[in-house]
Amino acid sequence: MPPLTPESALLQTAAIPVAVASCACFSGLRHVNPQAAGPAWWAAALGAMALMLALLPSTVDASPQWAGLHAMLALGALLAALEGVLRFRGWPAQPRRWWLGLGALVLAGVLAWRGAAGGGWPLRVLDAAHASTALALAVVGARGASGADRVGLRLAAAFALLLGVGWACRAWAGGAAGVGASTWWLLALLLFCAGWPASLLLACYGRAHARVRALATQDLLTSLSNGRHFETRLAACAAEAGRGGREFGLAMLNLDGVAQVNTLLGRDAGDAMLTEFARRLRRAVRHDDLVARTGGHEFAAVLFGAADSVALQSTVDRLSAGLQGPLAWQGHALHLRSRIGAATWGEAQGRLDDLRALTDRRLSAASPVPDAGPWVSPAPTPPRPPGPRSRASDQG
Repeated sequence: MPPLTPESALLQTAAIPVAVASCACFSGLRHVNPQAAGPAWWAAALGAMALMLALLPSTVDASPQWAGLHAMLALGALLAALEGVLRFRGWPAQPRRWWLGLGALVLAGVLAWRGAAGGGWPLRVLDAAHASTALALAVVGARGASGADRVGLRLAAAFALLLGVGWACRAWAGGAAGVGASTWWLLALLLFCAGWPASLLLACYGRAHARVRALATQDLLTSLSNGRHFETRLAACAAEAGRGGREFGLAMLNLDGVAQVNTLLGRDAGDAMLTEFARRLRRAVRHDDLVARTGGHEFAAVLFGAADSVALQSTVDRLSAGLQGPLAWQGHALHLRSRIGAATWGEAQGRLDDLRALTDRRLSAASPVPDAGPWVSPAPTPPRPPGPRSRASDQG
């Protein structure tokens, strides 16, 4: 077995404290935010990698059992890192992955034991397995990454890809009997231990920042914009229209009957009404329109496709038709009825306060549908399919 070169020993010495520090960082993150999925697995992966690096010199002149432990630690670290990324991306826990990982660890130990005893192809296969797992870690992290955490996930995938290439080069060069401590492989491992955790911390920060921003700008029940964010966007739209930009229409909507449904069936039924009304409203407007929940049962929308009275009336008619109708909820039919008041930027003569006042007056003038019936009724039962007729029914 070839001894460690001075360059390899220096890289190994630098990689061990980096891996330990990253493991401690993820452990602290797990305690600060226990609900976060992934940091516990990442801490375990980096801890196993630090232990593998610490045992690396011991495997030079040691027995094949030490080589098997070294290989199992390396593969276990990569599998724990892969499991953490899967959890972070929203994949649920599956017992099948546990059994597959356990079988892979046992197989890695057997291959390393045989390779250390006799050399040859088992070490090449083992290094190829390590490279494949690192490449899978890169693919899972980068594929389909979107949102505030995509930059960190893609950087982490780049470092995992670098480690996979290092392991593949070591497999191509014939591996090492129980050790594989080549200089280039240790350099890739050092960069992975330093860059991969930093990239994942960036992804965690991006996701946390997006969550805080969503709490500040979105309504928690309906996921629409809240009133404060809507007023900010409305003022920006008014400023753009005042500079000669595109004009718009403003609509205010009231969902009637929420208090009555809350009294009859409880707040869960009222929340179901508000959630369904928000879903219908989002589906009825255009993609670039802004919709918001501004109060308990009050909604608002900035309609860029309704800049004149004719287009505004057409949009209001379409909204009225799309928002009304029953909602089936736990054996009941909750009847959604709304009132709409709308006005255009031109009708308000370019003044935002006048636009709000005009829209509010039209909303107050809009009355509910008279004699529309109760707010809650039994859900209609689907017609029963006809069954086979008996001989007695045919005769009588």
